[in-house]
Order: sequence, then C-alpha cells, then structure tokens
Amino acid sequence: MREKILKAIGGIPAESLYNYINQGIVTYQELLEHGLDKFPEKKAYVESKLSTGEQSAWKDAEQMNTVEGYDKYLSLFPTGAHASESRVALTSLEDSYWQQIQQNISDQSLSNYTRIYPNGKYLAQCDALLSDMPWFETKKRNTIEVYKIYAANYPGKHVDEIKQAILAIEDENDWSHAAQVNTTSAYKQYLDKHPHSNHATTAKERIANRSQKEIVLDAIRKDDN
Repeated sequence: MREKILKAIGGIPAESLYNYINQGIVTYQELLEHGLDKFPEKKAYVESKLSTGEQSAWKDAEQMNTVEGYDKYLSLFPTGAHASESRVALTSLEDSYWQQIQQNISDQSLSNYTRIYPNGKYLAQCDALLSDMPWFETKKRNTIEVYKIYAANYPGKHVDEIKQAILAIEDENDWSHAAQVNTTSAYKQYLDKHPHSNHATTAKERIANRSQKEIVLDAIRKDDN
C-alpha cells in the first residue's frame, strides 16, 4: 500500500495523505521525496495539519516520557520542531529500555532496539542475540530435549554450554528424586553420579544424620530384647 500511495500522490486527496501519515503508513519526508512539492495546495494542507498534530504528539510524548512515546513522535515527525529533544530523551532512556528488553527478548523487541538506536551502546549485544535467536530460545525453554534438538540442528555450536546445561538439569532431577525417596541408598546413588554438585554437601549430611538415627534405633531394639 505504501508504494501505491507514493506513486499516486497527485490523485490522492490531501486529507487522505495526512491520514496516511498519521496512521504511520507513509512519512511526510517520503511524500516530499516522491513529489509532494509539485502539489502546493496539498503540501500546505498536510503541513498545516501536521503542525497542529505535532504539538499534540509532542505533548503526549512528554507526558508519557517513554521510549514508545518519543519513538512514535519521531516516526510521525522525523524533522519536527521537537525531533532533537526526542532523540536526547531517547538517549537518556536507553539503559532502562535495554533492561526491559532483557525481560522479554524476542526478534521484535531486538529489531525495535536497532531501529530506535541505530548507534546504540548495546548494538553489538543486540546483533549477537539476533544472529543466534534459536540458541536463546533453547536456553529459555531449558529442557534436555530442546538442547538435544539444538545440538542436532546446529552441530558444533555451543557444545560445552549444552553439555553443562544438560548436566545441571540431570543434577536437579536426580536430587529431587533422592530427596523424595529420602533413603541412605538414594543419597549414595546421587553422590556416585554427582560427587561435586551443589547438593553434595546436603546429601552427605543427610546420610550422616540417617546413620546416627539408625545407630540409635539399633540400640533401642537391643534394649527391647
């Protein structure tokens, strides 16, 4: 639709051209580049409407004081009276915006960052994530099955990380089983498989405690006899 509008500026009413700009389908700059100057009356109408709309958009952006608000203003008025102020505000919000993205990383959120901050301080990290989104999605799901699927689809990539991730999952699964069974034998089996894990000390303590209890129980049994 955008291409059709830019090719048919002369046949489109000025009101419609303004609406297309307001809807984000085209920009005023694009209309200029494709011949809006050839139609002075249309240009004057669009500029008048944009001037009125710009003040409202800037007021909204200031009140919101968010990346989304300033970005919306710039998308509508890239060379507007407050364009410079918007870019300064965006720069001050960059750190918090990047932290927001970290909470919900996706192709869309990362692409938005590169568009809003083409020279941003986190651009290298952003590009790295974008180039390896399958790995990020795999880590986010964090199951043995998805790690094995990734390894099969991308042989040679993240080999050590996959190995460590699978070991960590197996460790937690085996520890959950040992704790649920709660026997000396179960804890010993766990230690045989994971002698240096984070739960190893707890497993040894529980074995020692159970051994003490068994000694006491044996003594009680002998007294009863």
